[in-house]
Amino acid sequence: ALYSEKSYLGLELYGGSQGQAAPADMEVKGSISWSALYTLFTVGFILLTSWELAEKVVWIVNTGRLHFLGNVKYVLAAINNEKDPYAQHQGFCLLESIARHDPRMRRRLFVLDEQRVSPWRYVSKAIISTLARLTKDLHGLKQEYDKLKKSKGKRSAFGKLQRFVNFLFYVDASQKAESVAHQIQPCVWASQTAAYLSVAVLKGQGARNEDPYGEVSHSLEDILNAMIALRIALSEFLKARVNLQGNSGRFVVARAQWLFLDTRTDDALTIIVNGYYEYLRDFQFPPEHAKLLQRYLDS
Repeated sequence: ALYSEKSYLGLELYGGSQGQAAPADMEVKGSISWSALYTLFTVGFILLTSWELAEKVVWIVNTGRLHFLGNVKYVLAAINNEKDPYAQHQGFCLLESIARHDPRMRRRLFVLDEQRVSPWRYVSKAIISTLARLTKDLHGLKQEYDKLKKSKGKRSAFGKLQRFVNFLFYVDASQKAESVAHQIQPCVWASQTAAYLSVAVLKGQGARNEDPYGEVSHSLEDILNAMIALRIALSEFLKARVNLQGNSGRFVVARAQWLFLDTRTDDALTIIVNGYYEYLRDFQFPPEHAKLLQRYLDS
């Protein structure tokens, strides 16, 4: 009876054979595999979310310190952090405000530490690297526009094929220009910071001298070369872009941003030239830079 009952159960529940796997067992095995995948996905999602959240918290903490201007080291760390454009934006914004309105903080930028190094050296380094980075990108964009203009002039089948291949596999020059446009505002603040800080140290005399060790004069030549190089590269880039795209559509808005940078850089150069008019002739400039600078000296 027991044997027949087991056989009956085996026939009814296990498909008529004791060696055959039960559907229930198969469902359990299937549910285990899906459960493992679901658990793995959930754990991975939680870890990824936690990592992103941790990065945001660290960024908020680090950049939040910039509001406490009792120590300039946080501002210096922000403006020299090229991997975090948001922190660099905020750092240059606060630095430009210091250069304009805060004499007490300006003096701290020229105080020598134990190694006889002032914060101004880090400031000037960040200003030069920020301007030079955009100058390099503008030269590359101008070359892209020149190539694109040549390819558009080709009416042959090869020219059409080349434009089609570029459309499929290469990023358009206009998109590249938009991708580097986020550097405009830091360059504006960097130029204005250089102008206001360099001229502010000329006003103080004796105990009120904000730069008693002449730190600005050591790096002003390199800053001027970086600013002039940016103006020349920007002028060539805008000329090449107008010749290719004209003055219509979305380009008008983008061109206004670049013209804003050109205007602010021109104002910063004017401020420096007016303040250091008697000393600029002692500096060494490349011929192309000296030609542009001569216009400011003559005006």
